[in-house]
Amino acid sequence: MRLSSILAFAALAVVGVRAPNQVRPDGQTQHRSRPQWGALEPGRYGVGFRRVAEYDHSRRVTPEVDFEGRRNAGPHAMSLPVAVWYPIAPTPSERPMEYGMFAGLGIKRTSLTPVTPEDRVAAIDGMRAFAGFAFGRQIPASVMRAVDTTATAAVRDAAPAAGQFPVVLAATDGSIAAATVLFEYLASHGVAVIAVPSRLEDASLQVSRPNVVVEARVRDLEYLLDHARRYAFVDTSRIAALGVNFDGMAALAFQMKNMAARAIVSLDGWEGKENSMRTVTSGLHYDPRRLRVPYLVVLQDEQPTPPGLRLDRTVFDAMRYSERQWLVLRSMSHAYLIGNPLVYPDVPSDKRRSYELLVRGIHEFLASALADSAGSGLATPFVADHPRNDAAPDVVKDLVHANAQPAVPDDAELERLIMVDRAADKVASILRHGRRTDSTFTLFSQQTMGLYAFRFARQNDLSYSIRLRELNAEAFPRSWSAADALGDGYTDAADTTRALAAFTRALGLLTLGSPSDSSSLGDLASARQAIERKIGKLRSRSSSPGPGRPAP
Repeated sequence: MRLSSILAFAALAVVGVRAPNQVRPDGQTQHRSRPQWGALEPGRYGVGFRRVAEYDHSRRVTPEVDFEGRRNAGPHAMSLPVAVWYPIAPTPSERPMEYGMFAGLGIKRTSLTPVTPEDRVAAIDGMRAFAGFAFGRQIPASVMRAVDTTATAAVRDAAPAAGQFPVVLAATDGSIAAATVLFEYLASHGVAVIAVPSRLEDASLQVSRPNVVVEARVRDLEYLLDHARRYAFVDTSRIAALGVNFDGMAALAFQMKNMAARAIVSLDGWEGKENSMRTVTSGLHYDPRRLRVPYLVVLQDEQPTPPGLRLDRTVFDAMRYSERQWLVLRSMSHAYLIGNPLVYPDVPSDKRRSYELLVRGIHEFLASALADSAGSGLATPFVADHPRNDAAPDVVKDLVHANAQPAVPDDAELERLIMVDRAADKVASILRHGRRTDSTFTLFSQQTMGLYAFRFARQNDLSYSIRLRELNAEAFPRSWSAADALGDGYTDAADTTRALAAFTRALGLLTLGSPSDSSSLGDLASARQAIERKIGKLRSRSSSPGPGRPAP
């Protein structure tokens, strides 16, 4: 796609986000105070918030009886408090929520019990400790206490604005307080956000069994996907997914499994870190063919970079069918990206400026991707010549934009092409086109195509079965077993010449020790003997006299 910074503003207009202040009936501009927003401009809407305490009865967190035979106290179903930020009509008379409530909800995580004053005190104390550890800032207790009663932009349980709005499904890898300023900003600009926190015990499993947690969080996002349908103000045809920290991997996996979103945002996602490549690529749902929507990943800038956390674009580059952007903001550490920094007092000006740029940029990226009508390109809000970009290279350290390659069929689409449309030639054309630009391009597994060929052979469609075996041998030219299977097909069709050629090639690949087939030495020896017997039979048959011919 061709990109232009102008498209960002076209997209914003479509979604309805161009009014930074409210206009009173007398035509005068009305500025609404949002203490934590800094220089962020509010959109045309107010912000509503609701928290829905629910259980996912399709998942259990405890068995009825523990390992010692004692009965566990219920409930056994997984608790899922769902947080929703959404656009409302501007109502200056309604009292906004205090940040202490969000902080308290944050430490509750997935508990469904109400926030108490003690929870709020503990949460603010925890924030102060976090600032000392993660930001290197020692904030006086008296200053931090004021954060508890600071007004946010959100009005609890307010009536939603008229109309339907795009929605972001957010997994926050921790509490729902991880990005409240971002979520409020999106809601004020006409984008609803539905978020769910992670379970406290996920933190240890992220280290020992990370893909178990990725799958659990994919299930959480799927729960939100269904939950969104109950709100009349949500346009479920315009969905994005956002993952924070560990949950960047979950947002990617969710899309590759469901293909339900029109954009993916990863806020310092683990998929961009060197030590997480195996977790991502070995995931149950990993399939770059199924990521065909815009993808924005924002990564930390640590100085010095700890071992294992060096940035790695392996996964980013693999998402070749997605128009994608990779962003590193200078000196924005992990804590500043995922720690909701603007809610803290006296944020350093450079960090505030960078985070404000990030919030605006995420919104513009989403607004472009979620616009009512498809534009001719995707907004790139972080480039230096962007009309609203006050961030020159002193803020943007690294920005990579990659255009999407034409999509290729995934497993389900491939099966339809082969089994229903019988379009083997079309599949071969896609394969050859991919190989022209990438010699390692793989469209299907050898086992899958072999299964399709077997199915047609069983249906006595020998000609099409052979065509599929030819396609398999073309896709895996160094595989002796693909050549051997092709020889079997030609043998069944009584095509001795081509069968001998295929078996001879298989023997040659066996001699070379083809890396395309994983077999033990004993298996290879048995395979060689079997192929030699097939060749011997074919040669014997071709040299034997036909009916009515004398023996030599």
